[in-house]
Amino acid sequence: MIKKKRTVILTVLYAVAALIAALVTGVVQAKAGTEYDSVYYNGDCDMLADYSDTGYVAEDIRYDKGIYALVLAYETNGFATVRLTDASGVVSADELLLTPYSNYTESYIYVKSGGGHAGLDISAAYKDMSLRIYSVSVRRLNGLSGCYAAVRLIVLMVILYLAFMLIRYFTSNAAKEKKLTVAGLLTILVVSLIGFLPGLMSGHISGGHDVEAHMGRIAAIAAGIKGRVLPVRMYGFFANDQGYPMGIFYGDILLYPSALLHMLGVPLWKCYLIYAALIGVLTVVISYVSFVLISGRRDMSLLATGMYVLSLWRLNDVYIRAAAGEYSAMAFIPLIAVGLAYAAGFGAYAKDEKKSEQTIFYCLTFGVSGVLHTHMLTCVMIFVFGTLFCLIYIKRVVRGDKLPVIIKSAATAVLLNLSFIIPFADMYVRNDMVVKHLSNRIQGHGVYPVQLLTMGGDYAEISHGISEGLSMSEEMPFSIGIGSIVIFLLLVYVSAAGLTKGKVWLKTNGNAGYVLAGLILLSLWLSTCYFPYDSLADRAAFIAGILGGVQFPWRYLVIVTLLTCMACIYVCKNMDYVWLKVMLGVITVLSALIFMYKQNTADNKYADQVNVYQIKSMLMDSDIMYLPQDMDTEILKDRRVICEEEDVAVQDMGFDGVSYTIGVVNDTEEDGHVTIPLIYYGGYHTYSQGSDEGAPVKDAYTIEKGEDSRLRLIIPPGTKDIIEIRFTEPWYYRLAEVISAIVLMALIISICIVRRKKNEK
Repeated sequence: MIKKKRTVILTVLYAVAALIAALVTGVVQAKAGTEYDSVYYNGDCDMLADYSDTGYVAEDIRYDKGIYALVLAYETNGFATVRLTDASGVVSADELLLTPYSNYTESYIYVKSGGGHAGLDISAAYKDMSLRIYSVSVRRLNGLSGCYAAVRLIVLMVILYLAFMLIRYFTSNAAKEKKLTVAGLLTILVVSLIGFLPGLMSGHISGGHDVEAHMGRIAAIAAGIKGRVLPVRMYGFFANDQGYPMGIFYGDILLYPSALLHMLGVPLWKCYLIYAALIGVLTVVISYVSFVLISGRRDMSLLATGMYVLSLWRLNDVYIRAAAGEYSAMAFIPLIAVGLAYAAGFGAYAKDEKKSEQTIFYCLTFGVSGVLHTHMLTCVMIFVFGTLFCLIYIKRVVRGDKLPVIIKSAATAVLLNLSFIIPFADMYVRNDMVVKHLSNRIQGHGVYPVQLLTMGGDYAEISHGISEGLSMSEEMPFSIGIGSIVIFLLLVYVSAAGLTKGKVWLKTNGNAGYVLAGLILLSLWLSTCYFPYDSLADRAAFIAGILGGVQFPWRYLVIVTLLTCMACIYVCKNMDYVWLKVMLGVITVLSALIFMYKQNTADNKYADQVNVYQIKSMLMDSDIMYLPQDMDTEILKDRRVICEEEDVAVQDMGFDGVSYTIGVVNDTEEDGHVTIPLIYYGGYHTYSQGSDEGAPVKDAYTIEKGEDSRLRLIIPPGTKDIIEIRFTEPWYYRLAEVISAIVLMALIISICIVRRKKNEK
C-alpha cells in the first residue's frame, strides 16, 4: 500500500512538472521567430503556363522554428501545383493543388529547430491554361507554434514516463508469468504498428485508400469545435465546402482527441497516426481481456490476441485500405463475442451465475456501443452472426435464463447510444439519399477462394469487380493468413476426433468446434464471389438487403478473423502443447512482418501535411452515399452564390467551415431568391444580424430546397441584412445526448459499486 501511494505521489509531481515545462516551452516558442505579413507577393499577376513554364517562382526567405500559414488567392481555368522549395529538409509543407472550382487555399508550413530558407514554386498542370495569382502570403502563427511545442514536450514526457514505469515493472518482484504476458502484449502492439515506422522516419505515413477521408474527418471536427459546435454533426468543408452529414451517419467520437491535437498545431498525418496507435492499444487490451474471460488462461489469450491484432485482414484495414472505421470496430467486437459466449454457457467463469450475468451485460452493452460508434457496416455483420449464434444455442440461452440479461443489455445499449441513433434515424428518414438506392447485387465484388489462401496481390491496389476483367495479381491481397488456415484444419481435426472417437481431448464446450467450423465456412463463403447475392436480390430482397448491405462481400473477413481466434482458443484447450502455441505465434508474427514489408515496398502513395483545402478537392466524389439521390455531383464544383433576380444585390462573405455568410439588399417589391452553395438537408437555419446590435434573430428567412438539392433562401422585399446560415441540432438531438450522458454516468457508477463490493470481499 505504501509503495502504491508513493507511486501516485511521484506520478502527480511528474505530471505537474511536465505541465509547467510545457507551459514555459509554449510561451517561449510563441514569442520566438519573425512575424511575416505577405512576404511573397500581393497584387495581380497574369500568366499563361505550359509544361515547360515554371509559372511563378518566389525567392527564398528565412523561416524561424514554428508554424506558418501559407495563404494563396487565385483564379484559374485549369490545375496548378504549389511546392515549397527547400533543399535542407528543415522547412516542410504540403504540395497544394490549385483547382478551377475554388479561388483560395491555405496550408501550414512546419519549420524544425534552427530554422531555414525556402522559396515557392507555382506551376501549371497542362498547356494553354490561364492562372491569375492575387496574393501569396506567409504569416507566422505564434499561438499555434507555442501550442505545438508544448504538445510535443508533453508527448515526450509521457513516453519517458511510460518507459520508466515499464523498466520499473520488469525489474520488480512481479510474477514471471505476468511479466511475460506484458512483454508479449507489448511485442504484439509494436509489431502491429511497425509498418508506420519507415514513413514516420522520413516525415510521412503510407497513404491507404481512405486515409485522406479520415484525416478530413479529423480536420472537420477540429473546424467545428473552433466554430463552437459540439458535437460536430455536419462536416462543413466536405463536398467542396458544401456540407456533408458524415458526423451523423458515421460514428466519430473516438476521433475527437486527434481533432483536439490538430487544433493545437499537430499535423493531420500525425493526428491520424496517433489515432491509429491508440486504437491499436485499445485493440490489444480489449482483445486480451476478452480472450482471458473466454479461456481463463494467459498463454492461450496471448496467442489469440496476437492472431487477432496481427491478422492479415486487420493489417489490410490499417495499412492498405486505411479503413479506420472497420479496424476501430475490430477493437470492440471481442467484447460482443464474450457476451454471446457467456450467454450460451461458455467461458472460463460461466458457471458463476452472478459474474456471468455481469459479464454478459457489460460486454454486450459496451461492445455494441463501440461498434455502433465506429462502423455501422460492422454492426450489420455482427447482427447477422450474433443472431445466428443465438438461434443455434437458443436452448442454452433460454435454459440458462440469460435471455432477460441480453434484453436488458440491448435496451441499455439503445439508451446509451441515443445520441447517435436519433440523429441517424432522423436524417435517414427525412432525406432521400443515395444510400437508400444502393444495389445489393454485390456478388461480382467477392473474392476467389484462392485469394484467401495466398498472400498474392498488388499491395498498393484496390479491390476490383469481376466484370472489370483484371487478374487477381492486380487486386489488393485478401489472404486470411497461414496461421488461420492451420487453426481451421486443427479445429476440424480436434472436433471430429474428440467427438466421434472418444479421444482424451477436453469436451467441456460440447459441439462448439463444429459450430465454430461451420460459422467460419459460412463467413468465408459470404466473402467470395460464389455466394448468391445477386440471386437473393432478385428472389429474397429483404435477406439480400441485410447480407448485401455491407457493400463488399470481403468485409465478412472481419468475422472470419474473430471466429478464427475463438477457434484458436478451442484448439489450444484441446491440444495444450507448448510447441503448437510457439509455432502458431511465430507464423503469426512472420506473416505480419512479411505483409507490412510488401505493403511498404509497393506503396507509392503517401500522406503528409495534408490540410483542409487540399483534402476537400479529393472528397468531392470519393463518398457519395449520403448525398441527395437527385443531385448531380458535378454541381459540387460550383461554389457561387446565385441570385435569381437581377435587382437583388448579394455579397458572398465566405464560409468558415461552420457558417455561410451573405449580405443581401432587396429594394424591390417582390421576394428575392438566393441559392447558397450548401447541400440541402433538414437542420439548416438562418441567423439575421438585422439593423440593431444584439443577438442574431433565428429563422427570420425561409429556407427551401432549390435546384440540384441546393439550399435556397427567400428574401422578402425591403430586406437589407447580413445573414448567417448554419446547421443547428434540433431539440430532440440534445435530449438524446442528455439521456446518453445520464446512462453513461449510471453505468460508470454501477461498475464502481461492483468493483467496491468485490474488493470488500
